[in-house]
Amino acid sequence: MVTVNLTDTTYEQDFNNLPLFGITGSLLPTGWAFLETGTAANTTYSINNGSFATGNTYLYGEANSGERALGGLRSTTLVPTFGASFTNTTDSTITGLDISYVGELWRLGAPDREDRLEFQYSLDASSLATGSWLNFDELDFVTPNTTGTPGARDGNAPENRTNISAVIPDLAIDPGETFWIRWTDFAVPGANDGLAVDDFSLTPLFTVPLVSDIQITEFMYQGDSGEFVEFTNVGTAPVDMTGWSFSNRTRLPGEFSLDDFGIVQPGESVILTTANEADFRTAWGLDVSFKVIGNLDVQNLLRRNDEINLYDADGNLSDRLTYGDQDFPGTIRTQNVSGWTTLDNLDATEINDGWLLSSINDPQNSREAGGSIGSPGVFNSGLPGVLLLETGASTNLEEGGATDTYTIALRSQPSADVVITINPDGQTTTNVTTLIFTPDNWNVAQTVIVTAIDDDVFEGDHTGSITHTVTSEDDLYDGISVRSVTANITDNDSPPPLVNDLPATMYVNSRGLVVGPAYQAGELYAGELFSNSDGTDNPDDVIAGTDGDDNIWGGIEGNDTIDAGEGNNTIGFGNGNSWVLAGDGDDFVYAVGEGGGDNIIDLGAGTNIFWAAGGNNTITARGRNTIGIGTGNDTVTTRNGNDFVYSVNGGGGTNVLSLGNGFNEVWVEGGDYTITTGRRDDIIGLGTGTDIVDAGDGDNIIYMVNPDLPAGNKIIRTGAGDDYIATGSGDDLLDGGTGSNILQGGAGSDTFVIRDGAYNYILDFELGVDQIQLVDLEFEQLSFVQGQGDTELDAFIAVDDVILVQVANLEASQLGTSVNFV
Repeated sequence: MVTVNLTDTTYEQDFNNLPLFGITGSLLPTGWAFLETGTAANTTYSINNGSFATGNTYLYGEANSGERALGGLRSTTLVPTFGASFTNTTDSTITGLDISYVGELWRLGAPDREDRLEFQYSLDASSLATGSWLNFDELDFVTPNTTGTPGARDGNAPENRTNISAVIPDLAIDPGETFWIRWTDFAVPGANDGLAVDDFSLTPLFTVPLVSDIQITEFMYQGDSGEFVEFTNVGTAPVDMTGWSFSNRTRLPGEFSLDDFGIVQPGESVILTTANEADFRTAWGLDVSFKVIGNLDVQNLLRRNDEINLYDADGNLSDRLTYGDQDFPGTIRTQNVSGWTTLDNLDATEINDGWLLSSINDPQNSREAGGSIGSPGVFNSGLPGVLLLETGASTNLEEGGATDTYTIALRSQPSADVVITINPDGQTTTNVTTLIFTPDNWNVAQTVIVTAIDDDVFEGDHTGSITHTVTSEDDLYDGISVRSVTANITDNDSPPPLVNDLPATMYVNSRGLVVGPAYQAGELYAGELFSNSDGTDNPDDVIAGTDGDDNIWGGIEGNDTIDAGEGNNTIGFGNGNSWVLAGDGDDFVYAVGEGGGDNIIDLGAGTNIFWAAGGNNTITARGRNTIGIGTGNDTVTTRNGNDFVYSVNGGGGTNVLSLGNGFNEVWVEGGDYTITTGRRDDIIGLGTGTDIVDAGDGDNIIYMVNPDLPAGNKIIRTGAGDDYIATGSGDDLLDGGTGSNILQGGAGSDTFVIRDGAYNYILDFELGVDQIQLVDLEFEQLSFVQGQGDTELDAFIAVDDVILVQVANLEASQLGTSVNFV
């Protein structure tokens, strides 16, 4: 199928060059087609003025008139479809179609109802009958005039015509791809109208690319020092030409790579040549640093009549110059003399009279090289602008180390002084703050030295920005834009230590300086890490101490995470949820204010002191510890040191104390406690709560801190040691284990546990209230005797003549009934 070759101009079709006479035909303009389906379908259309009522494809028009319109009339036996195919022959992707046409009514089938031609398009069809089709209702043609008697109409009369136009958006039709459009006659009740299309136009739309900053600025197709093409960055920002390519044989990217140009700075020109790179630089007096891609491995880089195509890394056309004095009469012939043009003519893709031959001392400062004249490597745009070149194409710094430079010059001579103010951010400094260019020194580059600020703060490798502002009495330069410099900075500071897998916000760096939100941040460490984060924001502190003696204060608010390191440390944490690792020195850890939050505290080894009036604290320790806990729910776990645990502000909460094998002392008031101790001798003072104590095998003393106050129920168990246990007014269980124990239950209904092998002295057994619990003994094994001499007031219980229990101030006969035992 022959299609319409679509260029970047508007395609138009009025169907007027079709047959004027005859009854039928099949000839249509190039790319157009019709399709008939149904039992009456054939491969011809009818030439008619609307007088025919039969279903068919029609070429409508008045008799003997060259004006024609393509359309159809649908019936029960024939359905007409007509349309066209188009191929994108441009180098760009079509992103939209701007379509317009005139819809014409040539026959009214029935009055007072609307018929229509439905518009559709397809991106994958190969004919009118294949592919997937999309409706686009904005281009439908609806009968414009439904009044009157059915029959022929003059489709050229204004009342029978409708101008229709719309844009089909969001397309992606690549070069070489084909698409189709078509109209189908909608089925309406009764006889259909004869509807047609005339004066059709289609304009392809393209995404408007940004004007490329890399332009073809000079070329010579034949010369004693080699053929060449000059490309120049006429923009204000560097362009990386990696992936770019040149082509003069085809209009396709990738023919010859331009990767070696790398990053091209604003105002910088680069050369592609058939000559040897070094020879080209020597011939034209170019510095060894000037970028040249030479020894082009094609015979005759350029010809007398040729085309230069420049493609970017994505394969998009960046610039094109089609030239030749034979193809474009009156234009230049660049044999031994290069051609150049001004900045405002660079967008032209075909050579014109704006392209000039070089001459000695022209505006491009052209010069002679081996009999040829040109200015490769120099393009003077003549427009005001600021040329900024970074050394090595980028600015790279090290904190406390390497500096870098960039240069600034003007692109054209100003009429007055131009002052450029340099504005580094907080990451960099420069050796100068202003540069002044006069009408005399405007083209003399001035150097700016950039230094990274050595800030003693770990930021990792980061960047700094330097902006520029321009002021001048020359209106062309006043306020002109200058690109910023982004400095790549290598940090010389060590990363912050991790505290509980979090990077520290406050710590001492490798140079002994305090880093982070501290009162003394930025100063040499003096043994203190005091957060100043309290106030309106109260951020969370992550503090890493040293291995010396640290005084750490995380503030009142916020969730603090603190690793104090080794040494003898003083650590204050706030009302948030805190995590504290005190290290193995002798530490004092305290809650600031009343304390609060859910806290995890590791006191480490050493002789440690902990104090918190509130909060829920989970405390672990390995040394000798003095631990004061307050009104929250606390858990204390120690190892083998001698520990003293006491309540602060009367205590409270539900608490668990797991004390190790040292000589431990507990003194608590309010709150409920579950207490376990190790194998040594412990002293445990209990308060008013409900407590459970397992004191282990030492000789333990367990007593009431305030025996006169009401107290909760206690369960007291000890091991093999000789224990003293005294409880209060609650209903208590006293189990002295297997040692020789003194038990005093106080008020309340108490239970005293006895077992074979132990000796228990019960000081206050109350008949009818207290009971004795037998462990591994039966009541029938017991014998009851009254004491004699100094113990005559006491009752004794024996098994096999071995005394197990002495009960003070009680008759054996009263004790020896089963009601007193469980």
